[in-house]
Amino acid sequence: MAIYIDANATTSLDPRVEESMRQHASVLYGNPSSPHEPGRLARTALDNARQTIISRLGLGRCSLVFTSGATEANNLAVHSLHQRIQEDRTFLVGATEHPSVLAPCIDLRSKGRDVEILPVLKSGMIDFDTLQKRVKSGDVGAVAVMAVNNETGLIQPFRQISKFLKSRGIPYLCDITQAVGKIPLESIELGPAFLTLSSHKLRGPKGIGALVKTGNAKISPQILGGSQESTCRAGTENVFGAIGFAKAVALRIHELQPCCDGWRTLRKQFWEFLCTTYPGIQSNTPLVENASVENTLNVMFPGISSEALLVRLDLEGIYISTGSACASGSSDPSHVLLAMGNSRDHARSSVRFSFCPETQPNDLEQIVDVLGRVLPEMKRLNRKSNRRNE
Repeated sequence: MAIYIDANATTSLDPRVEESMRQHASVLYGNPSSPHEPGRLARTALDNARQTIISRLGLGRCSLVFTSGATEANNLAVHSLHQRIQEDRTFLVGATEHPSVLAPCIDLRSKGRDVEILPVLKSGMIDFDTLQKRVKSGDVGAVAVMAVNNETGLIQPFRQISKFLKSRGIPYLCDITQAVGKIPLESIELGPAFLTLSSHKLRGPKGIGALVKTGNAKISPQILGGSQESTCRAGTENVFGAIGFAKAVALRIHELQPCCDGWRTLRKQFWEFLCTTYPGIQSNTPLVENASVENTLNVMFPGISSEALLVRLDLEGIYISTGSACASGSSDPSHVLLAMGNSRDHARSSVRFSFCPETQPNDLEQIVDVLGRVLPEMKRLNRKSNRRNE
């Protein structure tokens, strides 16, 4: 038995995406910056992929820069915003943002730039009223709040934020990596803004993502040495990756509703099974309608080490996560759960289940069966260990 339930970290390559890339492998070998026919063919394929992503996301008139993934895209966006806003203006960044947004912001703060961390409510939601008041104070230069949290699945009021900031002319960075293929993204009121996303979260290839630029937002390149991507990112473009990325976006948007309907049923059943099997658990994911993406369930198991549980399930062929894959290897508890007001013990007892499009009810039944066997055993061992240490 092998059950992969960690889609928010990465997904398997969709066979249809793989086939789309394979079909072009022997034809599009040219460098898209070269003027000869092989180069022109590669350039056309690259630009078609770029336009497909923009149109499938329903973003209207935007420009898109291909990157190595959302992490690079977020770093590029953060540095571009800091280059453009006045030095006496504050960059507001949500406390539960992905590390690829928080880390460059904190780095810039260490260099003297004014960065302010926006606190969140117990649910993990940005308090929109507080954000409004802070922006209306007049010293805010840019804001970064993601669309969907990668650890809890919570949906931030990103449309409301975007519309408000557009009316104030304030640049907005919105990481939509965990939103694509899980919630509709049409009708975002985009002003001067950056959107970031990654292919491998969508059953596309790893190693490619995008920074979407809207309005009059300006990009300050961080990788120099060439005029590729309209001088925004030097280096020969990953044409095959772009083709696979575009195909993955098209498929996920087309299949969004059936996937969400299936995930909704799966999550409801899974949560009910878990509550029956292990009373006392708590959901870190808001389970009310439209509050979170349907494929994500972050659960706190009291008295259980999340790291130990991850290892135990791995031995059983069940693959989950304790949180952001970009923070793996760190002994610190989840910054997301801490920002929500949870204790360190609570955070260290929490794991994330994130369903894939191919996740089946039988998979979840098997997970519940295994948990029903290993959790009581782990709790008994913890009690014995605690008694020895008293």
